Amino acid sequence: MDIDEEMNSGDERDGDAGDETEPSERPAKRGKKTIQSNLKKPVAPVSPPAAKPDDDVPKFWNRGGGGGGGGGGGGAPKRGGGGGGDDDPYSKITLDDVGGLQGHKDWLNNNILKKLKDPTANQWGIAPPKGILFYGPPGTGKTLLARAFGNELSKQVGRPVTFYHRKGGDLLNMFFGESERNVRDLFQQAKVNKPAIIFLDELDGVCPSRDGAAGSPVYAAITTTFLGEMDNLTPGQVFVFGATNRVEAVDAAMLRPGRFDKHLEFLPPDLDARKGIVVLNTKKWKNSHPTGDNLERLGQATAGFTGADLDMLCRNVFYIAFKRHVPNADLEIGLDNLQVKLEDWNAALATTRPSNSAVFGSTLYTPKPPEEKIAKLSATSINALTNTLEQYLKQISDGAGKWGNNEACNGMSLAIHTCFIEDLRADDDESLENYVIPGVLTQANVGKVPTYRLSLEDIESSSEGAGNFVPRVIHQASNSVHTCILYVPRIDQLPEDIRELMVENFNVLRGKPVLLMCTSSSPLATLDAKIKRIFLPSRRHTALNSSEEERKEFFRPAICLVSDVLGGNSTNKGVRKKGQEQINTLSQSLICSTENQSLDFIVSLHDRLIVHAVKYKNLVGKGDKIFDALKLVITTHKLE
Repeated sequence: MDIDEEMNSGDERDGDAGDETEPSERPAKRGKKTIQSNLKKPVAPVSPPAAKPDDDVPKFWNRGGGGGGGGGGGGAPKRGGGGGGDDDPYSKITLDDVGGLQGHKDWLNNNILKKLKDPTANQWGIAPPKGILFYGPPGTGKTLLARAFGNELSKQVGRPVTFYHRKGGDLLNMFFGESERNVRDLFQQAKVNKPAIIFLDELDGVCPSRDGAAGSPVYAAITTTFLGEMDNLTPGQVFVFGATNRVEAVDAAMLRPGRFDKHLEFLPPDLDARKGIVVLNTKKWKNSHPTGDNLERLGQATAGFTGADLDMLCRNVFYIAFKRHVPNADLEIGLDNLQVKLEDWNAALATTRPSNSAVFGSTLYTPKPPEEKIAKLSATSINALTNTLEQYLKQISDGAGKWGNNEACNGMSLAIHTCFIEDLRADDDESLENYVIPGVLTQANVGKVPTYRLSLEDIESSSEGAGNFVPRVIHQASNSVHTCILYVPRIDQLPEDIRELMVENFNVLRGKPVLLMCTSSSPLATLDAKIKRIFLPSRRHTALNSSEEERKEFFRPAICLVSDVLGGNSTNKGVRKKGQEQINTLSQSLICSTENQSLDFIVSLHDRLIVHAVKYKNLVGKGDKIFDALKLVITTHKLE
């Protein structure tokens, strides 16, 4: 026996040991001396199984011990709908079970499911899309939505839909030509078992750009095979879903209409979506699921969390509550009386951190709202900028996709939508960036718009260097299917070479639904001529100071504490009267000394005043000295 025959016989023994299919269903050999893959044998196309009673429908299709390229961890096809089996965690997931992503669910429902349900839709000659691309950071629900769609599709057609879940590495094979054959076999199986869904996870790993450094003859051949197979698909019978964290890394030919017709961007959920995801994850918690104000606070505290992060948070909350309820692991206590308390949520939030989506190619900025007392102090500035951004974003949304022959329309379509915000109080003051902008970007309407940030901190922490990072972020924003914001804080303090790099790439934003929002501690008129040409003077705004009423309300707790120290609440009428006079003097001094001051200055003065008031609290009979000391704190704070 020669070496080829020995290897073939060895593969046959391996296949017999691991493959549970009948001999008649095994693929025929291509030749006596063909070297079989040592990974997995391809599953031969089979005829659709005859309709069976529910009890006879197989719970899981065999994963196969020796199938050819395409098996792996997600290898074997699964039947959607009722045939997925109890062991399949996705078998009963519907679109209603997917928290958030309402726009994506509506699109799938309106453009595919309803058209398939209504046969008259075909009279218009508009076929369903062949491919849908999901892209965005991990944990945002790409796989979950694809499986939910498969189950909904099963309901529409009245029979289980075959679901093929393949990751990039599942289709690769070490032998020449085998990877392409795996791709062809996958599509052939899907066509035979129609209706079917092919879900290609980590699409950039199997169809990378052929122009990039990752391109190679192997990947080029696989990509070419994919292109040909997708061109040959019949719309409405086989749906191809692709998922990637880096859409820019996928070969451009895969992204054109006719292959992946629709691109859906998956972003970390906004406030309403986060609350909805928490509700879904806790719906079986009897009387312990968060509601009302607790749910609202929880939504605010989880800014930046993805759907997977929120799922882990809910798990951690349950584990903490379970440990408190059953401290000695005595399961006889039972869980009927288990109550999840607010302290459990606080403990879980202290230890659960949102995943860092920036390392996966996303630079989405998800700020946390400022503390309530600081939000009230800066309400004037926050409300003014919120109204301004809402107006600009509405103009962009109303004009997105519109066209016409008039000059005004064409001029607007080529413009860069801008908003320039000046904060001229101090070069080293970052109140605008630390308090006001986060407060604006977490407001109800503006908070639903995705925001990409391009700060000096982001640039310096990036491992790819400014030359690659800056263009990538700008292009990410320009390629967004949603109206979005590109936020550049402190553009005047960026190094000159980085500013020039930004200006060169800002041109890709022309005509795109992107609002370029920059802050600066210097007037626009003093910046580079290239930057001045981008920002319209009519869209230049100045950060507003806190009003007198806002400052009075902010200092009220500190004044109450000072009142106790100075005897303002004393039973002695004379002491109380003098104390009240001193309190009024200090209050007036506070309001005057904080006029036109930054939020950082006001917050710092407030904290220092409380520290000194507590320090003097136990000094009795020294009201005048305490008064002089507190007044000195107020008048000299600016100088320190």
